[in-house]
Amino acid sequence: MAAMTETELLDRVRGLRQLGRSPKEIARGLHLPPSKVRPLIAALAAEQADDPPPLVGCWVSAGWDEGGLACVLVARAPRYGRVSCCCYLVDTWLLGVKDALGPVTMHAAKLPELRARCFAGFDEPPVPAAMELAGHLVWGGVDYARSLGFEPHPDFAAAAGHLDRPASPCPITFGKDGRPFYVEGPFDDPERIIGALTHTARERDLNFVPAAAG
Repeated sequence: MAAMTETELLDRVRGLRQLGRSPKEIARGLHLPPSKVRPLIAALAAEQADDPPPLVGCWVSAGWDEGGLACVLVARAPRYGRVSCCCYLVDTWLLGVKDALGPVTMHAAKLPELRARCFAGFDEPPVPAAMELAGHLVWGGVDYARSLGFEPHPDFAAAAGHLDRPASPCPITFGKDGRPFYVEGPFDDPERIIGALTHTARERDLNFVPAAAG
């Protein structure tokens, strides 16, 4: 058998890694010393740092553009039989990304269970969505909230890489009818939130619905 070129060898290693093979298994399968395989695996890791794993699916909560609160779930496939998931809870009327989960890696068969948990707080099942819509919804929410002085949830930093920032202008109008609208959540600090708005000179535009008593 003719010797493989470096490109052919890298492609073989890439395919075996996608099947979940360990470096030792790859070296044994290709009849190569581990010292020859390790640099190739490092090169693949560098590729993946710049190129997100293939998309498995993307879902958003039904009626995401109506109630002021939306959920987005993105699942990617880092290797065969496994999925890596990130979930984002977006306040489209004021606060942007209020919560984030992931990346969570699991067997692909567990994805429906995670999806059900992520959207359990919504009345209707989630709907499949284009990645561009999901990106505009999440990143647009982040930008809108930042314009009012609010940063995304701290866990967003770890989950942001699963969702590309769209290159096209965001078509979504944030706020309720374009104005900040705050619906107090059970874990919010309303005094801090309303106080922060005074520094953006937008408090006069704010509509506020306090949490229901009891």
